[in-house]
This record gives sequence, structure tokens and C-alpha cells, in this order.
Amino acid sequence: AQTYDGTAKSATATTTPTGLAVDVTYDGSATAPTAAGSYAVVATIDDANHEGSASGTLVIAKASATVTAWPAASTIVLGQTLEDSILSGGAVSVPGTFAWADDSTAPALGTATHPVIFTPADSANYNSVEGSVGVTVKSGVFVDDDFTAATRGWGVYRFAVIQDGVDAVGAGGEVNVAAGTYVENVIVNKSVSLMGASDPATTIIDGGGLGVVVTVTANGATVNGFTVRNSGATAADGGIGLIGASGCTVEGNIVAQNACGIGLLSANHNTVSSNTVTGNGNGIALDRYLTNPGSTGNTVSGNTVSGNLAIGIYVGEASGNTLDGNTVSANGDDGLYLWHSGSCQITDNTIIGNAKHGIEFMGSASNTVSGNVVTGNTVDGLIWRETALGFGGNAVYENDLGGNGGSALRNDDGDASISANSNYWGAADGPSGEGYSGTGGAAVGAVVVDSFYAVNTDGVLSDLKFRNVIDFPAIGDQ
Repeated sequence: AQTYDGTAKSATATTTPTGLAVDVTYDGSATAPTAAGSYAVVATIDDANHEGSASGTLVIAKASATVTAWPAASTIVLGQTLEDSILSGGAVSVPGTFAWADDSTAPALGTATHPVIFTPADSANYNSVEGSVGVTVKSGVFVDDDFTAATRGWGVYRFAVIQDGVDAVGAGGEVNVAAGTYVENVIVNKSVSLMGASDPATTIIDGGGLGVVVTVTANGATVNGFTVRNSGATAADGGIGLIGASGCTVEGNIVAQNACGIGLLSANHNTVSSNTVTGNGNGIALDRYLTNPGSTGNTVSGNTVSGNLAIGIYVGEASGNTLDGNTVSANGDDGLYLWHSGSCQITDNTIIGNAKHGIEFMGSASNTVSGNVVTGNTVDGLIWRETALGFGGNAVYENDLGGNGGSALRNDDGDASISANSNYWGAADGPSGEGYSGTGGAAVGAVVVDSFYAVNTDGVLSDLKFRNVIDFPAIGDQ
């Protein structure tokens, strides 16, 4: 047999005597075939002095396609079949398609290989090729308010209610929620990822005016990509509440119209980032739950906290937290309020236009405030009242403190001083206030200012000036 290669394939004939002319036909045609297949061959001597003929079969075998790279398979969730895993990519010597050998197979959790067949587009001339491709199966479910009992996978990995999906998925799995409005209160009591659609404005969890809309009590959980709204109205209610949970991530959500937007209660080492928190009572709150210790080691970063009715970010009896890169504006009370909370890092935040103080510290010591813009707030930029956690240790540096309605920095605690060097006070000649000769924002109370920046160019502070410098004469002048 010969093998298909796109060129004509012919039979050969020998004669006795040798060298006689022979007419050859293939299935009755004088044209030699190119396609794979079996052809009836008749060879007839074409000579005036000789006669004779013979017959046989010419076989052109199909060629084999060469697969140089098998495709990749998309991840599926437990309960789905290979039909749900999309094969993409791959490299073959001829055009064609890859497909699972048995797409009805429902693989187990983990990663395993399954048979795949490449079928060439020119299947008349090329053989199919069998191989295998690995597919990963994770614990996960899908939620869509359009799913019904007639939906394939209903009650196994497809649900219409978010809580049903959370209850069904295994620890470490994902609950993937399609765009829609889900009126329910969700309790996340296992380490799962609650994932909304790509636009959080389209995937809405509405608490219906009751309780906490999303409560997280498990370690290592994620809430990402939702609009969370309409909690109950009591002090115990809110949009997203982490209660005693650690290592969780709350990211990329819109949290609005709740008693409190996001609350961390006795919750440690969590990340709250890139959320829009608006139109709530308090925006974000870190506090203690009942008699448990306060929340510590949390990072609150990159959030937009604006237009809330009360405090933008509240930190109560919650020490050792980091508040970084947040925009806290136009809230109905303080921008930030720390109550009996120490050793917090408050860095690179923009705290502007709040109805009361920019940042208020009550009984809070050993905090660092640096790189912030604290301006345009109705009362004071920064205010300390009653240290209580041990005197002193608060440091304020490299902030823009100008343009607030009251003082730039006020210390009402007579027992502890505030170190406030290297800040911009809103004027080139430094702070005003008792003991200061500048025209910038006032430094009031026990505030130590040995240096200040004279220039603020689009948020870049420069031209550091020093106060109370003694100019000793040069040795040669003595």
C-alpha cells in the first residue's frame, strides 16, 4: 500500500517480453488517483503483436496527522462533565478539531488526564489521532437567578439562591454568582470564595432591610465583586460582616445603604481593599465582638469611603491595623475615628471634606500618621483626646494638613505630646498657633514641630524648613 501525500499514485506493470506498452485504468479511469482508498486496477497490453491483461487493487492508505502540542482544558467544578471543559489551543500538521473521547464523563476532584481525539477536517485522507489531556476539577458551584429545576446540574452545582450554593460547595471552593438581584441574607461559614460577575454593579445581594446582608464566620473566605445593600437598621446590622474570622479578603465590592458598610468584629489579619463604601451609617468599622478581643492585624487599603451618614472608617479597641491608600471624603462625621486603638499605621490616605474631623484619636497612642492628605474637613484635621493606652508614641509626619476648618492638628491630651515634624501646614512659613509664627494651619496643645515642608506641588512635599535652629559662628569668626 502507498500512503496519501496529495500526489497521484500509480500501479506498475511488467510484461513478457519486457518493455511492451501497457494501458492502466483505476476504477475505469486512466487518471492515477491521489485520494486515499482502494482502486480496481486493470492493465492491458497495447501492442499490435501481443495481447494480454491483468487486474489487481491499488491501495492508498490514509496519512497520519502529527500533533505537536495537545490543547489545554478549562477547569470545571465537581459535578460537571467533560462537556463543560473547553479545549483550546493545540498544534497539528493539518486542520481539524479536538474533542473529548467521552464528554459525558464526570471527573473526580483534582487533576487527571482524559482521552482526547483529534479529527482532521480532511478525514477522507487523514486518520484521527488519540491522546490525552489533563483537566482540573475544583469544588465550585454556579448561581444564577434564571436557573430552574430544568437546568442541567440543578441542585448539584447549579442553584438559583446564593445560600444554597454556599451550603453545597466544599471548603476551598468557589461560588460563582451571575449578574442579577438576590434578595437574601448570606452566611459564609466555610472557607469559600463568593465571586460576583465582572461588574459588581450588576450582581446585587439585597438584604431586604433585615440583619447583616453577608456574614462571614469562616477563616480564609473571600467576598468579591458584589453590590451589597439594604441591611437592617440596628447597630448590629450591616452590609458585610466578618465575625471572628481571619485571613479573609473583601475586595472589589460596592457596599451601600446599610447600617454599617463593612464590619470586622474580633476579626484578625484580613484584607479589605478596593471597595466602594457609600451611603451607609458608618462606612467601615473595626471593633470587638461581645467580650472578645478587638480586631488586629488587618489591612484596609485602596477603598473609596464617601458619603456615609456617620464616620468613614471607625477603629475601636482594634490595635495593630493598617489603613493605607484609602479615599475618605464627604462623610457625615469624622473621616477616621480611632477609639482606644494603638500601634496603627495610617498612611497615604486622602481624607477630605468630612463633616467633622479628618482623623480623631480618642485614647489612642503609638499610632503613625504619614503621607496623608488631610484637608478641607469642617473641624480639625487631626485631633487627639485622652491617650489612655500609655502616654505618647504618636508620630505625625509628611502629611498635608492645610485647609481644615479648625486646627490642622489639635492635642487635647495634656499628658502626652505629639511629634509632628516634616508636615505641610498649608503655608510656606509653617504652622500657626501659640508658639508658632507661621500662617498655615494651627498646631494646638502639646505638639512638637521642629521642621515643616514649605512647598506642596501636586502632592509632592519639598523645601524642608527647620525651626529653632541655632546658628553657631564659624571658627574663623571667633
